Amino acid sequence: MKTTVPLLAFTCLATASVALTGCLALKPVSDPTRFFVLSATPPSTSTAPAPPLNAVLGLAPVHLPAHLLPKSLCIRKSEHEVVYADFLQWAEPLEQAIPNVIGQDLTQRLGVTRMRFRVWSRNAVDYEAQIRFFHFEADEQGRVILEAHWTITKPGGIETLAASKSRVVKEGPPPFDDPDGSVAALSDALSDLSAALAESLQQAHAGSHPAPGIMP
Repeated sequence: MKTTVPLLAFTCLATASVALTGCLALKPVSDPTRFFVLSATPPSTSTAPAPPLNAVLGLAPVHLPAHLLPKSLCIRKSEHEVVYADFLQWAEPLEQAIPNVIGQDLTQRLGVTRMRFRVWSRNAVDYEAQIRFFHFEADEQGRVILEAHWTITKPGGIETLAASKSRVVKEGPPPFDDPDGSVAALSDALSDLSAALAESLQQAHAGSHPAPGIMP
């Protein structure tokens, strides 16, 4: 009988431990994942507003390099290495977010209220814009680099009106320390790209619609 008391105590202790472990397992665990969105940046108030562009613009789906397709924020560690912040994610795919933001930027800059995205008939637009990205990420120190090649053509691509490669560099906060500020710097870089597109669209439109008495 003397040996059964320690055995019984040990059994009770083990049972209580299992029950306690079960209660801890059921305790909700907070998810540290944060989700971010790009946003349009209003043009500087020091810049005179451009005259409204009375035209319909078709913005084709953007082309992104494969390293920008994952949902996690891509952070450049070196020229040949990138890392992904698993707990810092885009709320929507970049291939959808980027054209939406550029569309908003162009609307603010040019007064364009008629835009087409992804698919349209040839006679539904006056101009088409295509953008291919090579870089759109921040490094560990917060430096944002955007590199993209873009073209503006007549409908169906029958004539290229403008083509250029834009490189935008912005200084932002380290993404691991201030991811919201880093995403804001990425949005600002898109705004600079939109400004280049807007300027070329204005020139193309002015060239195809010269003032009376002026030969194109």
